[in-house]
Amino acid sequence: MRLNPRLTTAWFWLRASYWFVPTLITLAAVAMALGLIALDRAVAQAAEVPAWVYSGSAEGARALLSAVASSMVTVAGVVFSITMVALALTSSQFGPRLLLNFMRDTGNQVVIGVFIATFMYCLVVLRVVRGGSPEFVPHIAVTVALILAATAVMVLIYFIHHVSVSIQADHVIAAVRGELCDAIDAQLAGAADGPGRPSAPPPPEGEATRVAAPRGGYVQAIDSAALLRLARTQDLRIHLACRAGHFVVAGAAIAHAWPAARAEPVAASLRGAFLIGAQRTPTQDPEFAVRQLVEVAVRALSPGINDPFTAMACVDWLAESLCRLAAADPPGAAHDDGDGTPRLILQPVRFAGVVDAAYNQIRQYGRGSAAVTIRLLEALQVIATHARRDGDRAALRRHVDMVERGAAALPEPFDRAAVRERAAAARAALDGTAP
Repeated sequence: MRLNPRLTTAWFWLRASYWFVPTLITLAAVAMALGLIALDRAVAQAAEVPAWVYSGSAEGARALLSAVASSMVTVAGVVFSITMVALALTSSQFGPRLLLNFMRDTGNQVVIGVFIATFMYCLVVLRVVRGGSPEFVPHIAVTVALILAATAVMVLIYFIHHVSVSIQADHVIAAVRGELCDAIDAQLAGAADGPGRPSAPPPPEGEATRVAAPRGGYVQAIDSAALLRLARTQDLRIHLACRAGHFVVAGAAIAHAWPAARAEPVAASLRGAFLIGAQRTPTQDPEFAVRQLVEVAVRALSPGINDPFTAMACVDWLAESLCRLAAADPPGAAHDDGDGTPRLILQPVRFAGVVDAAYNQIRQYGRGSAAVTIRLLEALQVIATHARRDGDRAALRRHVDMVERGAAALPEPFDRAAVRERAAAARAALDGTAP
């Protein structure tokens, strides 16, 4: 079942917020506090309290709840501080575009939520503790507060470990690679329901309605299923002029629909199928995750960091994802009614474009590193063994040639010979003559 792209994108931004999950956990804690208080009132006449339940006085309960609440606020502040430091380190080390990946980390959000929820729970329970006559001490609720405090201590230990792991380069690269694989799988699943054909004729000159972008920004998602339904019900043909990830200016053409007489009345509905925002998202845009890995690699190759091992790890994971893309059948660009009449013509992601996005900048910034250059050629050789289409092999051959030419400036003759050897092996794999 294919989800609505608007809902998918909204869920992406909710997951990238530091308020959504903590709010849900806090509301659950408040509801639990109210429920346990009601339970305490119901069993207040019990003859004796079990040994594991808090049995102290109202004054002791207030002191205990106050101590837990104040400590939770203090620890929550520490957690926020550590999180901000980790975000700053992630931004400087790996690039600001990877902040979204760190913010979407459910573990960090749950940790913040546990501390805030425990604080709110204690406040809600504290307000009903009453001394004097008649005295009311919510024994069960206070006991649960102790359990929550113990849980918060364990969560703090987990948080310290989790942050230490999550800022490691290998972990960051693997997380982005997982996002890239998800985006590739979504792309290969097709952008609309029904089978697609490789291509379709362009809209006739002067007979199509120009659908203009309502605002400037990045195309975050396109509800192609809604466009296809609209094309079928209104007997239209729709030709998209952009795809998810493209930047459009206000008033630019994002689609053309014809015949114009039937397209004009539904122009607003056509525009509504395009979600445009200030940032790119990986929802329908594999190149976004590709560029995240490229940014990590390029920063690692900068003179200030000088970490070729991280760059080579990015090259390896990019090769793994490109192998999946090369071995799979690409989605069709044109979708029809089943009778051969094209209804929706998309702008699909091309293999050559993804290869360019993956390796152009790494090649440009890594040409002075023999290790990175050799790893690039080895990666292209691996991808070549999975390429089945002539156009894909031509794109890979072009990159092999560019990498080899760029390595001509390496000062060491042995390194240049190694590059030529790897380039020859990559070409043999492309020609199908590799041993």
